[in-house]
Amino acid sequence: VGLYLVGHALESSAVPLNIYFEHRNYLPSIGAILALTGIATWIAERLRNHMDKPSLVFGAGTLALIFTLTLATHARALVWESKQSLLASSLAHHPNSRALRMEIAQFAMESEPQNVSLAQTQYATLMSWSNPVDSEIGALGLAAVDCYAYGRLKQGHDERILRTRVEVIGPDLLNAIRNVAEIAIARPCTNLPPSHLADRLVAWLDRSPTSESLLTKWHARYLAARLYLAGEGSASSKALEQAKASWHAGQDPAVGAMTIN
Repeated sequence: VGLYLVGHALESSAVPLNIYFEHRNYLPSIGAILALTGIATWIAERLRNHMDKPSLVFGAGTLALIFTLTLATHARALVWESKQSLLASSLAHHPNSRALRMEIAQFAMESEPQNVSLAQTQYATLMSWSNPVDSEIGALGLAAVDCYAYGRLKQGHDERILRTRVEVIGPDLLNAIRNVAEIAIARPCTNLPPSHLADRLVAWLDRSPTSESLLTKWHARYLAARLYLAGEGSASSKALEQAKASWHAGQDPAVGAMTIN
């Protein structure tokens, strides 16, 4: 019982683990199994004296348990046999998981052939949620898909990105920003040039109450500096301003190298 409780204390304390991932329950579950086995043994010893054929009954019960666990393992193996089946099963049981929907969208865009409509569906769902972070990630994701698949933003998508006030810029949101920034830098997007995205990102960061020293915020400013450098025309002064702000907050060597260059 102690092993079970201590193991799960990692999931419910100051340690920021995502409890969506069930494999983090495997080690603590050993404690629960040991406790249940001890209880079952205690009960069996006391029932044995009141039974005619205890060995036969307990043997049949053990075989039944093994058979049940075998079927359960087989069913789980069918789910885990492919990435697609695993994601489908996870979505059926965790439809409100932001991380899962982001993973499904990424899987859809990395598949051969790409499943653009599936990625759009996941990001559109996130954009419809009331949580500002979810909504912003959904809007950024749709913009990234538009630029990657079509080379232009669909009508209305430009107005949605980097508009929502977010109290804290978390890792998932930073990943969404990085994704659309990398796509904008790597390939032209008709109505989302790098300099335009950089202006939008900087204005959004300036309005954000998130501390400048937080890794996610200064890294976002680093992305803004890269966008300015990749944009058409001369935006080196704007790039240098964002690079300096990022360097002073994070002291990252990559940012320092950009500032020097």
